[in-house]
This record gives sequence, structure tokens and C-alpha cells, in this order.
Amino acid sequence: MNFYNKTNRIDEAILNANKKITKLRATGKDLQGTPIEQSLKNLDKEMAISPMEHASFQNNQSRAFAMQLINQDESMTIYTALGESMNPDNGGWAAHVGLPEKIGITLVMQQLIGGR
Repeated sequence: MNFYNKTNRIDEAILNANKKITKLRATGKDLQGTPIEQSLKNLDKEMAISPMEHASFQNNQSRAFAMQLINQDESMTIYTALGESMNPDNGGWAAHVGLPEKIGITLVMQQLIGGR
């Protein structure tokens, strides 16, 4: 299957994650009825990546681009979100990356390298 196209599916996944988070924040609760802010903090912690996952994500985004499974914009979105080296202060992600970006990129990585 060739995913190469002109749209940035990662940006679309990030936008969708952001919409879902915004909707849940408006209700004040997650889908189980737990206060949403605590659930989001927990999810953000769960989205942390290890040094091995960081390297794997970077290697696989490069490979996926070379194989034309992702386009240049998608490749750069992943690369800049991960940063050149792992940032332990943001769960292994670049300092500017928020929860919607972590979710969107992780979903794409699951498709590229299998489950996480």
C-alpha cells in the first residue's frame, strides 16, 4: 500500500485529536466520567517514549519517506516533533510538542511499524 500523497495525514490526525480533547474538556469528564484534566495528564505520561522508541520512530520515519509511504511534510512533522535528540522533560518528545501531536504521530507510527 502506498500512502504517498500531497496531504499531511499527520496534521489531520493531530487536528482530530485536538478536536476530541477540546470536546472532552468542554464536558469536564472523560468517557468514563473521570475529571478530564487528570485523564489528559495521565495520557500525556503514557505517551512518553523511551530512548529506543525515539530512535525507532526517527529511523522508521526516514525509511517510510524513502519508501514513499509518507510524504516530505509528514516526514518533517515527525522529525521535528521528536527532535534531533530525546528530550526527557517532555517524555522524549521535543519541548514544543503537545498531547494532540503525540497522539497523531503515534497513530501513524503504529501503522508504519506495528503496534506500540
